[in-house]
Amino acid sequence: MHAVGLFRIRVSRDGAVDIWAKGWRLESQVLALVPVLIAAGFLFSPFPMPIRAFGAAMLLVCAWIVLRMSRLGLRIDLAGIQVTDVARTHRVLWDRFDGFVGERNEHEGRCVLLTTDGERIPSPGTLDPDEMDPFWSEGDISAVDQLNRLVARARRTQASGTVPGPADLAEPEPSPAGAGDDGVESPGARRLRSIAGG
Repeated sequence: MHAVGLFRIRVSRDGAVDIWAKGWRLESQVLALVPVLIAAGFLFSPFPMPIRAFGAAMLLVCAWIVLRMSRLGLRIDLAGIQVTDVARTHRVLWDRFDGFVGERNEHEGRCVLLTTDGERIPSPGTLDPDEMDPFWSEGDISAVDQLNRLVARARRTQASGTVPGPADLAEPEPSPAGAGDDGVESPGARRLRSIAGG
């Protein structure tokens, strides 16, 4: 696991890149064993068999939820990008992927995957609203721009046929205002420019 800006990354053996922010996921899958062990013990309790079976089934559902919580985030591979939340996994192929934009209120901010057909898929976790979209002189590169650049670097490295390493995904020196690593404006920067009337 490596940190790149506000995000954490892990590269799997097949070259897929997992991306998440601190607080989005449980860091260990071992916690999923706790409800499984309690379920096994519950089967040997003195309650009637239907109650034991129901209790064990509920604990196994809890184990599945805890396991899902350890996999929350984004996964980038050659085919596209996945957004995994507790309930389901959304898969977006690269030809439908437009980029990430930000949504925020006074309490929290969220990166939202935007598809070419207008579908909006929210990230599984939130960020501090001040990190989401700093406007002009408010601060550093926004979380949305960091995520768009990280996805572009991972995609470019995977397309070249190599397994991305931490050095391939590290944040380079900042590009001109609103431009990504390749000089192309991010979806968030395009939206801000259109709102500002430029």
